[in-house]
Amino acid sequence: MSRCDLSIVLEQADGRVAAGSRLAGFVGVVVNKGVNTRGLHIQLVCRTHGRGNKWKEVAHDEVAFVGRWEAGEQQLYPFDFKVPDGPVSYDGELLNVSWFVYAYTDIPWGYDPEVEVEVEVVPGIARHRQGAMASYSDPVPSGKTAVIVAAVTIPFTLAFGSAPWLMFGADSSMPLPVILFLMVWSGLAYGMGGFLVFNLLRNPLARRRLGEFEVAVTPSDLYAGEDVQVTIRHETGNSTHIRSVVAVLKAEEVVVSGSGTNKTTHRHTVVEERKVLLQTGTLPPSGRMEATLKVPPGAPPSFGVSSNRLSWTVEVLVDLPMWPDLTESVPLLVKPGERPDPNRVS
Repeated sequence: MSRCDLSIVLEQADGRVAAGSRLAGFVGVVVNKGVNTRGLHIQLVCRTHGRGNKWKEVAHDEVAFVGRWEAGEQQLYPFDFKVPDGPVSYDGELLNVSWFVYAYTDIPWGYDPEVEVEVEVVPGIARHRQGAMASYSDPVPSGKTAVIVAAVTIPFTLAFGSAPWLMFGADSSMPLPVILFLMVWSGLAYGMGGFLVFNLLRNPLARRRLGEFEVAVTPSDLYAGEDVQVTIRHETGNSTHIRSVVAVLKAEEVVVSGSGTNKTTHRHTVVEERKVLLQTGTLPPSGRMEATLKVPPGAPPSFGVSSNRLSWTVEVLVDLPMWPDLTESVPLLVKPGERPDPNRVS
């Protein structure tokens, strides 16, 4: 039997609380054996769990009592926290965002009794800041940056793929298994290097064919249920044959597990809406294309912390025949709740 038992009771009986509002309750302590405590801590904690590395943030940490409890005592310690404006609770495929009221007592040289109760944080009154949320997208290097990175990658790949041959030498007396190993090593090195270089240079090469190709997305921050306007202005200088121009609104869970050589990235698409702007035809020397995409009502908001994110993007995909395709990605910030009423006084 532990020296004391802890319990948590919330004023919100259903465990639901709006972001930005107050969360109240009390921690109960039943003392089984006299004990000194360096502190009864009551915390409001946000955590991620799922396929990615875990993340935790303590929003509040209150020391409710320091001293001695005698056997048979029963005490109640109230708490009253202001819940941050975000993030809100989220239950996804790879990513989960959860809130807890967590209490523990720090007992010197002994087991620390602890207890926690999960709280569901739902969207409240929309505010400018929304806590641990951000808009993320995989960066697409500019033409100049891509050329510089490719210039570094190519000689590194050649050196990495050729190193075993230089170390072991290559002659007819070399055992067949060693030759096969070296060939596989070099093939993998050259293949991976070539794939990386192609992806780095794909967009710059596509833009050389397309000329000026500008993608604008408005608004860049919005709420579930609202529309996104995609506008493309192009100045190619001559007619260009294309297979298609497609705009894609996407929400994606992206989580990272492990680190270093054991680092793995997992992805899961939550929302995807596609609009075809042009299908198998000729792109005139100059012009404008538009599309309207909608963030579904009730869609999850953006979220981003270490190793875990839910990112919203608009991607424009241009399929060029017999030439590298263009992929232009624009990040969005989707906030929880509904757009605030400008006439409301907060």
